[in-house]
Amino acid sequence: MPNDRDFHPFCVSVACDCIPAVVRILVDYRPALRERTGVGEYIHQLVRAYTAVNRDEVLLFTSSWKDRPPARVEVKPVRA
Repeated sequence: MPNDRDFHPFCVSVACDCIPAVVRILVDYRPALRERTGVGEYIHQLVRAYTAVNRDEVLLFTSSWKDRPPARVEVKPVRA
């Protein structure tokens, strides 16, 4: 019987192969919705680069009433 040391929550063991699970990542995109300088540009480029090479689900959000896109804006996933 396997013990806690043998359990790895991010892998599923299939015939000695390890298949990593898809990770959901939530990013506060508020700095990139303002002027894209400094942190805003960094967040924008980080999300763009990460989604280009990883299959993880990246969700962007803003909790600000002031800095948010209009309600009718539809965002579609983009793969490079």
